[in-house]
Amino acid sequence: MLRSYGRKLLLCLLAFSALAAKPKGSAKAPTCSAPEACRASCARADARACFQEGFFLRNGKAEAKNVVLALKLYLRACSAGFGQACTNLGQLYDEGGEVGQNKTRAFVLFTKGCGLGDMSGCQNLAMLFEGERSIHDDVQAVKLYSRACEGGLPDACTNLGFKYAAGSGVKADARKAVALYQKACQAGSSLGCGNLGVMFSTGQGGLKADPAKAAGLYLRACDAGEGSACRNLGILWRKGRGVAKEDDCKAMDLYQKACDAGDAGGCNNLGTMYSDDGSCADKPRDKKRAADLYKAACDQSEATGCSNLADLYSQGDGVRQDADKASSLYQKACDLGSDSACSQVPKKASAD
Repeated sequence: MLRSYGRKLLLCLLAFSALAAKPKGSAKAPTCSAPEACRASCARADARACFQEGFFLRNGKAEAKNVVLALKLYLRACSAGFGQACTNLGQLYDEGGEVGQNKTRAFVLFTKGCGLGDMSGCQNLAMLFEGERSIHDDVQAVKLYSRACEGGLPDACTNLGFKYAAGSGVKADARKAVALYQKACQAGSSLGCGNLGVMFSTGQGGLKADPAKAAGLYLRACDAGEGSACRNLGILWRKGRGVAKEDDCKAMDLYQKACDAGDAGGCNNLGTMYSDDGSCADKPRDKKRAADLYKAACDQSEATGCSNLADLYSQGDGVRQDADKASSLYQKACDLGSDSACSQVPKKASAD
């Protein structure tokens, strides 16, 4: 049987939203009118001007870009005690684009940026404590998110709310999570709006279940580019909850938007509707399209997408039948935490 994200992932949205946040630099627009103006002040040991000149050189027009010099200026400004420069330089090492990826170097720079009062440095450091196995520390992450939230970063409030909702690094407190999501949403965090929508969908944290309120929050977050919110809004249209009426075409459009935004659940849900579950005349059943969408979900390490794709290979439905491929996909889904997929993995013959 093909499996769809429905109520299950509506309930699990919190985890997806929190993980959607990425480290960000403190790339405030320069106050200098041009690199030359910043350069004069930088030469007079103005650390902020050095950072701003680096910002110009890294983010300006193509003909004016000089990434190597920009990195040197960030380092100079950071060494002179300008926290934003430390954070931005740390972001480059964390992502590993223009410089070789170096998580240890990123950790050092985020720590310095945070210590110098840059709240983005504190938030990014919290994400490293959450995501890096070698330094994993949820309690430390909570402390850093709290500091960044109080320092005015909406996404830090969202991630802190997730920690309270999940009871990760702090005692679970759904009411506290709701308050933090509300604060984040009001301050412009689309993640916060999406997570608050989940709380209204499920009636958590002292809220009365209100699908219409949830739909409004999901729409706000979806319009801001949050794929998981687009997917959850699609679920409401699929079920006809909190919206004008049940509408599979609208649901499929929202799942597509979610998938395009990188949400694995949106890809899987759309695949399920193309496979055998939808009733949209404009988008008829298409098993090959379903297989492509399941693969997109599976490639993002979504267990349900892997399992659904395995079903198609097992049945030869929309793809060439391939028992070995199906077995490999069931194993991947199992490794990603799908108990039902584990039951489909062939038992290895025991040696005599």
